Amino acid sequence: MTPKEYDALVRQLSPSSPIGKDTALAFVVGGGICAVGQLIANGWQALGLTQQEAASATSVTLVFLSVLLNSKIAFKNGFRAVFFIPYTLSVLVIGYVFKYIFMNPLPELGKALGIKWLSTSLLTNEQLSWIPIVFLAVWQGIAYSVLIYLAGLQTIDDEIYEAAAIDGVNAWQKFWKITFPLIGPFFTINLVLSMKNALGTFDQVVALTEGGPNSSTETVTYLIWKGGLTGGEYAYQTANAVLFFIVLAIIAFVQLRISRSQEQI
Repeated sequence: MTPKEYDALVRQLSPSSPIGKDTALAFVVGGGICAVGQLIANGWQALGLTQQEAASATSVTLVFLSVLLNSKIAFKNGFRAVFFIPYTLSVLVIGYVFKYIFMNPLPELGKALGIKWLSTSLLTNEQLSWIPIVFLAVWQGIAYSVLIYLAGLQTIDDEIYEAAAIDGVNAWQKFWKITFPLIGPFFTINLVLSMKNALGTFDQVVALTEGGPNSSTETVTYLIWKGGLTGGEYAYQTANAVLFFIVLAIIAFVQLRISRSQEQI
């Protein structure tokens, strides 16, 4: 077989990759995943957990989702690809798309359903304007968290599960006694990185609210940028930036020490 014949055969047997369709599907599926994640967090809070406790519980729920993606299910690889596409998209570009959604279609939907708090744009509500920012951040960031957990799950030897199955261990015991302890370092890394990313939230604020209304959605990074570059507070915001860098460095140092201690165990 000549090289040309081989290339023709490869093109014939290779599946087509409709980029436009996959991107649109990723947007829809990613939005649905984000909505599910936010519902999970709201559900934990409804059960009496604080916001911090609900965030931790949601992280544990993400571990279960990672286990699902790592298991032998139909269309696993396709679901993985669609699930991770939102993380590769530009925050600013998608942010302006979400801004349009929260400014126009969503309020109209709220009026049609008779939901009072949703009948006006959340971006103009001083008490609820943080919800679109969290929604966008979770929609794009949840895939990164799951990716870390998937990497941890791939390091677990299948022989461990096979030995546990021989001993009569059920699925819940496998997860709680084998899977969860073995991905402990990855869990710690994800919590630290998620905290760092939350502290560094900037693009979402710029695209959706620009810090408003009435500065209710200003983050540390946005405040430093706004005051230092446009507000004439260069020296003051430089000091804030140095303090912010020190906080991030301390977080990174703590994460490194915890990871090393767990590796020694």
